[in-house]
Amino acid sequence: MLPAPALETILDVSSRRTAGRQRLVSILLATPDTASIASLRHNVAYFDARTGESWDLHVAGYYAYGRTHYDPAGFPVGIFLGEDPQTEWWFSPQHFEQLRRALERQHQDHMTRSGLIRRRTPWRYSGTPEVVSMWTNDAIADWDSLVACRLTEETPLAHVVETHTDWPRGRLPAGFRPGTRPRVAGQALHVDALRRGLSWAIAGAAGAALTEGVTALIDELTRH
Repeated sequence: MLPAPALETILDVSSRRTAGRQRLVSILLATPDTASIASLRHNVAYFDARTGESWDLHVAGYYAYGRTHYDPAGFPVGIFLGEDPQTEWWFSPQHFEQLRRALERQHQDHMTRSGLIRRRTPWRYSGTPEVVSMWTNDAIADWDSLVACRLTEETPLAHVVETHTDWPRGRLPAGFRPGTRPRVAGQALHVDALRRGLSWAIAGAAGAALTEGVTALIDELTRH
């Protein structure tokens, strides 16, 4: 688990740790006044041990050691990795905003270039705590795979840490697993449209009817 002032820092760390292998990279976006950062403050040593070498959890806009020399507007948040006061994390509003913009812009640009923007909604920060995950290989991010999980009382940061730690064994729940399109875990489905898709799939036992029904169902399951 690492403080992450910039997207370039995140991809550089991933490049040094992957050695040509696919790696799960997650980025926590949460301001210092949120329950997610309070949880991090109380459990930072445990969360750091759980992430270990299996995956990277980066905390957007935070840094250590630089103090105000790194960002004159930065301020300490009471998170320490170890007993040395120099390890205290600081929050930079400027770098948080720059990283948020970089994630949104890179994903938007990729979706536009690939033509996927006609069918998929690019990721946008909700303003509430989120964990954004994607696959990387060396310093290359697979923007198609981006998935965003909004953190709530039912899905706190601790839950994400536990589920993501098991990713090498293929145990990521579907709502948290980076795939081929951006999704928000826990997003409600439109019940009537889902019912129509199911009824079409069941009624169309073969051929075009079945294809139409399954297609409608998949579209509804993956729609924003």
